[in-house]
Amino acid sequence: MAMLLQNQATLAKQHIEFLDRSDKKIAEADKRFAELEAQHAEVMKEFELIKSVLARHENILERLPELIRQKIGFKNQ
Repeated sequence: MAMLLQNQATLAKQHIEFLDRSDKKIAEADKRFAELEAQHAEVMKEFELIKSVLARHENILERLPELIRQKIGFKNQ
């Protein structure tokens, strides 16, 4: 009977240690996930900025042939 109680106590101690390690790992994972979410938000802001710059450049390039024609003196047809 004493052996059973000792084994139960050992098992309970190991279980508590396991839960403690698990809690720490979950806390680390939650922290890392929050960091990744913040990085993702920053990347998305930069991506939106790049998209707006590209849209402006596209607009400039679309108008460029007509502006060149006007600059060198060709008339619109």
